[in-house]
Amino acid sequence: MKKIDFSKVECETIERQKVTVDMTKSIANQIYMTTQDISVMDWARELYYSEGEFEFEDDKIALVKGAVAGMPAFYKVPVMKLLDS
Repeated sequence: MKKIDFSKVECETIERQKVTVDMTKSIANQIYMTTQDISVMDWARELYYSEGEFEFEDDKIALVKGAVAGMPAFYKVPVMKLLDS
């Protein structure tokens, strides 16, 4: 189990400036809209309405990795770093 705060993801612009982005709702929406599992939909809704740190089991980390896989690298790279740290 791991606690991650997706509301403060540090992304880097082309000019190497740090920008803090709240990715919580984007990740939760992606999972919610693409899953075929009703319990995962419920979990995505919990994530969507969460504030700050959220606890992730290993199977949920895999869901998040799948959700960000199709996102632009600007978002994907820092999220993957959080997941793998």
